[in-house]
Amino acid sequence: MHICFYDFETSGFSEEKNEVIQIAAVIFEIDGKSWKKLDTFERKLIFDVERADEVALAKNCYEPEVWESEAVLSAKAIVDFDVFIKSYKDVQRHGRKPFKCLRVGGHNIDKFDERFMRAWYNKHDMFCAIDYQETYDTLALAKWYFRFLKPDLPKPENLQLSTLCEYFGIKLDNAHDAEADILANARLAWMLTR
Repeated sequence: MHICFYDFETSGFSEEKNEVIQIAAVIFEIDGKSWKKLDTFERKLIFDVERADEVALAKNCYEPEVWESEAVLSAKAIVDFDVFIKSYKDVQRHGRKPFKCLRVGGHNIDKFDERFMRAWYNKHDMFCAIDYQETYDTLALAKWYFRFLKPDLPKPENLQLSTLCEYFGIKLDNAHDAEADILANARLAWMLTR
């Protein structure tokens, strides 16, 4: 079974008005309790800085000189990402024609990243082969963990990714950098499912 943990950094908080500025993803193969890291993906995207929310950019580790040297067009990044996930899609779904998609994980992806993922694919008139019926959101997993699996444990002060990582002793450098967030997030998912 494959799972893709991914994270977006964005130029604001509205998928209708704002853009994806960075995506990172890590593919794992899960066999019982064993997780094997198979592949990684990261792109910074060119975006309209003038229309961006300054608070979002500050929070998301935006550095103009880094983006100037590394960022690619959104159309290229989405094609690259689609090629990246292609061989890992192993969830069979049925529509007019059977198709395969990819299960995903991340922190708060059900409420945030999923919206941006769908908007990103729609903007480029592409089919989004992400399976949102099998989403492994570590925010939801943490709620379940502390409420039902380990109700006697002391609870963290909140369920933000950085707080949960600190609680479980997971190193998180450069919080709100998509690549750093996603690696810490996958370790958190592993801890919450033990």
